Amino acid sequence: MTAHESYSSFEHSVSREKSKEESFGVGLIIPKLFTFSYSKADKRYQKFASRTKRFSSTSSRFVHAYAELEVAQYKLKRQDLMLHPDFFQKILRLPLVYSYGEYRDLFRDYGTHYITEATLGGTYEYTLVMNRNALEKEGYNFRDVQACTQHGVKIGVTVKVVSVTAGITVGGCNAILEEIGDTTSEKKFVEDFIALVRGGASEHITTLANKDLPNAELMQEWGDAVQYNPEIIRMKVEPLYNLITANTFANAATLKQNMKLALEEFHQETSNCQCAQCQGNGTPFLKGTRCECICPLGHEGTACERTQRTNVPIDGNWSCWSSWTTTGGRQKSRSRECNNPPPRNGGSSCPGPSQETI
Repeated sequence: MTAHESYSSFEHSVSREKSKEESFGVGLIIPKLFTFSYSKADKRYQKFASRTKRFSSTSSRFVHAYAELEVAQYKLKRQDLMLHPDFFQKILRLPLVYSYGEYRDLFRDYGTHYITEATLGGTYEYTLVMNRNALEKEGYNFRDVQACTQHGVKIGVTVKVVSVTAGITVGGCNAILEEIGDTTSEKKFVEDFIALVRGGASEHITTLANKDLPNAELMQEWGDAVQYNPEIIRMKVEPLYNLITANTFANAATLKQNMKLALEEFHQETSNCQCAQCQGNGTPFLKGTRCECICPLGHEGTACERTQRTNVPIDGNWSCWSSWTTTGGRQKSRSRECNNPPPRNGGSSCPGPSQETI
């Protein structure tokens, strides 16, 4: 369980970590097979992102907890792989003279990467958004809120005894916990409770995703269901062109080089860096071939352009990567800029490197 004093801190450690997993550096698409971690096209991710993004321009505090259950591992053998006949024939029909359109169709049909290792299981996580002003007015310590939620998960919502570091009482602790599951009354401390569940039976996923803090019994039931309904929670992948070997294809070197070129074009084509900037610190994402924005609280419109707020902190976002250039010898490099948009009004800078060299 981690605590974050601001949305910026929360986003860098949680939201952008999911984005980093999904993007896989330059992008990862595995249609018809698996969705890697939290794809931005995944409705679960979009719901999580939109609900947390609403608080990006507020003084809210965030408590984030994560639990993982691993049930099996998968590992692909390294050599003598048998390719599916349809895939094999598709490769044979590819032109040796580079033509992006036909190679793009290959990626659309079979994806850009294939899985070499995978961990199956389930994950449950929640984000608790707390009203900073209400907590401070009551004299509650943020660490005590963490203690309350930890006790609440272990024994259910009602807490009879709790060890705290400051002045929060058992009654105060219960008041916070009861607000988490209350969907009808006006809340004082809890601004939102967002749960994200992967793996398990649909009834447990629905209950965990829409309920308050789970008790030990519900978590046990979900864990039992994960054994029979796991999802891929971690994986290692390799580019599809690594399946093209001289043992299988007569023109392997040419085909492989063409696939590498096409992969670069495909990543640029399907990256949300192509989207126009969202206003008001909104987050762009691609939905098919259409760009959309996830807007923070107080902003609306297709580009989050309608708002009453002023001087909103704007976090920086990366431009698309440049093309690879040879820098000397066999090394290649590319770069990107933190200008899509650049950080403004105290917003955070872009995470990650501005240059890559291979």
